[in-house]
Amino acid sequence: MATTYTPGLLSQTLLGSKTEKLDTTVDDLFKNSAGPSQVATTPLPVASAKAAKVDPAQRAREAVKTAKSVNEIITQTKKDKKELKKRKVQEDKKGQQAKKAKVEVEDPQKKVEEEKERLLKIRDEEKEKNERTLFVGNLAVSTIQKEEYKELKKAFSEYGKIESIRFRSVAFSDLLPRKAAFISGKLHPERDVLNAYIVYADKESMEKALEMNAQVFNDKHLRVDSAANPRNHDRKRSVFVGGLPFDAQEEQLWEFFGECGDIENVRIVRDAKTNIGKGIAYVQFSVSIHVGFLLNRWPIF
Repeated sequence: MATTYTPGLLSQTLLGSKTEKLDTTVDDLFKNSAGPSQVATTPLPVASAKAAKVDPAQRAREAVKTAKSVNEIITQTKKDKKELKKRKVQEDKKGQQAKKAKVEVEDPQKKVEEEKERLLKIRDEEKEKNERTLFVGNLAVSTIQKEEYKELKKAFSEYGKIESIRFRSVAFSDLLPRKAAFISGKLHPERDVLNAYIVYADKESMEKALEMNAQVFNDKHLRVDSAANPRNHDRKRSVFVGGLPFDAQEEQLWEFFGECGDIENVRIVRDAKTNIGKGIAYVQFSVSIHVGFLLNRWPIF
């Protein structure tokens, strides 16, 4: 007799209740899973029909248009900033002009007062400087040369610190600007003396240097005096000398009148521009004398 086959019968016969436990365990493992039907039936994401229909050329045109718009915005922004800066500068300039005009209107005398104060300050400085300045006359023209200039400065530096030495009353042979004639050495051949102004660092030094008056320097008797407060001409101690040649020199008068007494200074009156003598002079002695009358009409030259 044929026997009908039943699936699982053999395992059930052999294992008994163990098969039920095994099936239960397998069921527990797949209890929370999606299950084969769910995995198989979940549809894959598909691109939308609208996205598939976008034209690449259209997309490129939109990108170019967007980039162009951005560039225009950047350019306009820069232009606006530049214009704003320019406007600010103009406004600041106008504000300064308005402020300046307002100050001038409010105080029209301020500028005048400031200029007056500046001029007064310059005048005071010049006056103070003049108080420290020593006049030295009858210097040899050769003193402007380097070696003799050093000797002059050394001699007067014994009385104090010297700030500057400037030469004046130089007679030139050519009608050139004084500076050009001085540099080129175009000196007048018949005028061998000049004057100098020595500026000391303080007034006390200048006053001490007055001792150099009537001293001999490079074979010339010096006439030394204060530039700011020169000694007053004393007629009682002076002799007027007229009728002198225009090229007369101080040293000739020193020699001639030296026998009459102690000479304090000799001054020949000269033309301010040419520095050539005008034919008259004054010889001042240290004490009152009357020998000038005795010498009247005596030939000097």
